Amino acid sequence: MIGQYVHGNEPSHHMAYLYNYLGKPWKTQRRVREILTSQYHNRPDGLAGNEDCGQMSSWFVLSAIGLYPVTPGSPEYALTSPLFEEAVLRLENGRTFTIRARRTKPGTLYIREARLNGRPWPSSALPHQAIMDGGELVFTLSDTPDRWWGVRPEHRPQSRIDTLRLTPAPYFSTSAFTFLDSLSVAIACAQPGARIRYTLDGRDPGRKAPLYTGPVVIRDTTVLKARAHAPGMEPGPVVTAEYRPMPADRRIVCMPVTPASMLPAATARSSMACAARVIFAPAAGRAIRDRTSRRWWSWCPRGASGKSAWAFCRISAPGFSSRAR
Repeated sequence: MIGQYVHGNEPSHHMAYLYNYLGKPWKTQRRVREILTSQYHNRPDGLAGNEDCGQMSSWFVLSAIGLYPVTPGSPEYALTSPLFEEAVLRLENGRTFTIRARRTKPGTLYIREARLNGRPWPSSALPHQAIMDGGELVFTLSDTPDRWWGVRPEHRPQSRIDTLRLTPAPYFSTSAFTFLDSLSVAIACAQPGARIRYTLDGRDPGRKAPLYTGPVVIRDTTVLKARAHAPGMEPGPVVTAEYRPMPADRRIVCMPVTPASMLPAATARSSMACAARVIFAPAAGRAIRDRTSRRWWSWCPRGASGKSAWAFCRISAPGFSSRAR
């Protein structure tokens, strides 16, 4: 670990590169180098976590040559200082792209200047096409942070999507999917000015579907689908939720089987110790699962016998088949 950073947690592999997006690329250079030299070792347990289809190794290879694809699918790489003096990429189109590091002295890691095919490259990001065109990227490194290279907003990696702008998916206001009498469901979208269309019959909402203007009241089993549209953007994905009414008079039916005094001691103790959840709260009491026998027991107050007892329970409701729990 490096502070709270765990390199073995692969979803966090992009974290060290986010300083480029903030206009502080020297921090990316320092942290990436620290990870390269402290989290990888030439021995059988030299990786800081599970390899997982090559992610740990690919992070090292890409970071060691000075570039990393922070956003999968984006044709852009975030740059850092190379670990090697020279790396040659032999491309499928037959061209080569060479990355070189010129150091003012051994051990230097901060980028003072970068040149792409002989011309100054002031950005801390590199487009994929620049690599595929072939050529040479040369870094000049120093032992002190350079607070000018890659700092200006136009010289940072892009953190937004301009090519295909999708409207964000709408979302439903309630997390409940069951109800007794009715349920009011509000629909919203994070995109300002977005218009939401919805359906209640399970079909995907199109341009002619009802326009959302206020909470939708649901009283029966309903498949609610919604989709948002915003000016100048592609329609977002369809989101779906299914809501079902609960029988109002469902109850627990207790089937007396064995008084508590006759239950095996281990079972009785297990039943009382493993009060995992209350499934109903009828007058008969609460249901407790016995993890040993995997049955549900309910504590029934004094009955005709004058004694309280544990009873094996099942759920019963009109229109539903009773089944033992």
